[in-house]
Amino acid sequence: MIFEDIKPGDSVLLEELVHENGWGSPSGYLIPKKVTRVTDKQFRVGMLKFRKEDGRQIGGGPLAYKEGQEISFYEVATDQTEEYKAAKLRLSQHSRLKIICNVLSNTKPVDLKTVDSYELHKLLDSLEHIYNTMVGEDS
Repeated sequence: MIFEDIKPGDSVLLEELVHENGWGSPSGYLIPKKVTRVTDKQFRVGMLKFRKEDGRQIGGGPLAYKEGQEISFYEVATDQTEEYKAAKLRLSQHSRLKIICNVLSNTKPVDLKTVDSYELHKLLDSLEHIYNTMVGEDS
């Protein structure tokens, strides 16, 4: 039994999915979650129930892993919180860029002869700020 000695407060690793680029298959990251309740044959993480025997979720769903547990012959379960946060940040940046592109593509062309230089500089500053935020250079 993989989770024979598990008790409330222990951490298990559960897979969180991130659709990083908005299409295709999501990437999975193992994130530590606290065990909230334990019975003879099962344990809970929040509302999710898992079998102590093999870590399978009751009713189907992701597996629970112990830190260091062998997942496949070349992969071991480790905390991937930092990678998960980076993926969520990339997703956030991708979403913002997509919104900006949609707004810009739906905007009517501007006659630059009618725009005063102050307004143009404000627009350029805003675009530069957005760009720097997207590439992580803005503070």
